[in-house]
Amino acid sequence: ITLGINQVGHIGGTGDVDLFKLVLGQPGNLTVESAGTTDLVGELLDSGGTTLASNDDAAGWYNFRIQHTVVAGTYYVRVKHCCAGGGSYSLATGLN
Repeated sequence: ITLGINQVGHIGGTGDVDLFKLVLGQPGNLTVESAGTTDLVGELLDSGGTTLASNDDAAGWYNFRIQHTVVAGTYYVRVKHCCAGGGSYSLATGLN
């Protein structure tokens, strides 16, 4: 995904997981946030696959918001349904 450009995703059903790669050229405070009516859980992973942060509903209703201080490097955002279901969503990222 490209920082600052919304990405559209779709969870096809129970067990489906979306994984997005995010390469950051500078350190800062990263925000990753979902929008839509699909009940999602988001996780921020480092380049080795270790979970740095996760969230369920901080962006309101069914949407997650992750805020984490990062250094330059490669990260991954893993998105899955919280329970059992699926649907479309959008993903926004920002760095300040």
